[in-house]
Amino acid sequence: ATVLAGPFAGQILGDSGADVSKVEHPRHGDAMRHHGQAKAGESLWWKMIGRNKRSVGLYLGDPDGAELFKRLVATADVVIENFRPGTLERYGLGWPELSAVNRRLILARVTGSAGTLMESMSGFAHITGQPDGPPTLPPFGLADSIAGITTAAAVSMALYHRDARGERRHQEESDAPVNVDKTDVPAKQRQAPQQQHDDNCRAQCGNKRRGKRTHDVTSPASVDNG
Repeated sequence: ATVLAGPFAGQILGDSGADVSKVEHPRHGDAMRHHGQAKAGESLWWKMIGRNKRSVGLYLGDPDGAELFKRLVATADVVIENFRPGTLERYGLGWPELSAVNRRLILARVTGSAGTLMESMSGFAHITGQPDGPPTLPPFGLADSIAGITTAAAVSMALYHRDARGERRHQEESDAPVNVDKTDVPAKQRQAPQQQHDDNCRAQCGNKRRGKRTHDVTSPASVDNG
């Protein structure tokens, strides 16, 4: 897993006590190591996303690197990846190959396009901002972060079904990976029922939330103390 969505899921699981190994390119490392502000030559984002993990340098495009990765997978409970679709398959590390070396493996695959596109397609940008302003995007990777949280939850549920309940369903279904799509931003989930109910697509309303006055943020100068 690279950059944010997949690694954030690993961070959450690591914070909860999981033994997490972070596989990185042996020469360049993860792109997050060089992203954002740095202190003493180390990315502050990386210090957050890389915590509670041990790093392993492997080039999966090399046959020897792929073979070493399979040896890691043989003893793992979960593999989280968020490469472009088809990348693991190109390396010969798709689901058939990984499940062959570990029949109890859970493979979590986070897919999606650019976060900005997802935040727009989901409707988040449309409902965010002041009424007289343009659609507004968040100042951080919202779609990726939500995908990471969702992936951590999906992995936890998959482990529960595998270990606590012993549920494997049909072989071809139980051996399927867990898939998470970054387009499933909560804004989309909230908007769809409302639009279906009254054909009303919410637009920007600043800090206000319909039906919840206490959510508003009011300037002290506008408060009537009389």
